Amino acid sequence: MSIKKGSLFIGIIAVIIVIAYNYVNPSEIQSISTEDLANRLQGENGNDALYIDVREHDEYVAGHVEGMLNFPLSNLEESMKKIPKDIEVVIICQSGNRSMQAAELFQRNGYENIVNVEGGINSWQGKLVQK
Repeated sequence: MSIKKGSLFIGIIAVIIVIAYNYVNPSEIQSISTEDLANRLQGENGNDALYIDVREHDEYVAGHVEGMLNFPLSNLEESMKKIPKDIEVVIICQSGNRSMQAAELFQRNGYENIVNVEGGINSWQGKLVQK
């Protein structure tokens, strides 16, 4: 095999590997800090996303970040049907564990613009709304 054909072959194999990797390993779920969340909620672009708290209802009413809607993880798959797939979804929970589970569930269901809030309510420095 000539050097030109060998180089072309290697290039084609490299492209196939990149495509296969992206297919097997979908895009990573973006993570932000609670400080980043506070900035987003106060900024002009805050309305471009859906902000959800996946804790159970009793946890949510005991104290939640203003602007977050309650979609408990326990019935999220059913609630998800109401959420458009073309919107950014920002997810929080108590510590970041359930929100990452929710983010992965969104991803498995075809959502691409998902953001997990690291540390959850435990890391939130702002005021919590009780209701």
